[in-house]
Amino acid sequence: YQQEYYGRQGVFFFDCQGFQVSKVHFRNNNGYGLVLYDSTGGHIQQNIFSINSIKNSHHLSAKEKSKIMGGGLHIIQNKGYTSPYIISGNQFINNSAPNIGGALLMDLSYCAGFNFSVTDSSFIGNMAGIAGGAMAFM
Repeated sequence: YQQEYYGRQGVFFFDCQGFQVSKVHFRNNNGYGLVLYDSTGGHIQQNIFSINSIKNSHHLSAKEKSKIMGGGLHIIQNKGYTSPYIISGNQFINNSAPNIGGALLMDLSYCAGFNFSVTDSSFIGNMAGIAGGAMAFM
C-alpha cells in the first residue's frame, strides 16, 4: 500500500473480501478511523466515527499535506470488484480532513462495476478544507 497511509489510521483493511465491521466506535484517531484499501463485499454497519483527523501534521512537507484526505472512513479502490459495499446505520460526527472528504472519502481509481450504498446514516459537524465535509468521491 501507499506510504501516505502508514501510521495514519485506526484500522486498516487491505485486499479483504466479504467482511463486516459493526458496532465499533472509531474515535479520535490520528488520521482515518477506518481505511478499506482494495477490499470489497464489505458491510459497515452501526458504527460511530467521531473526531478522526490528522493531528500534529506540522512535520509533514507541503507535498505530503496536499495528499491528506478523508477523516472518518476512507475507501480506496484500485481494482475492479463487483461485490457491494453496504454502509448503513452509521454516525459520522466531527471528523475532519485538511483537503477533501471529512467524514467519508471514496477514492476510486477503478470504478467500473463498483457497487456502493449509504443508508440510514447521520453526518453531523464534519469538515473538509476544500470540499466534501460529509462525503467526497474522486
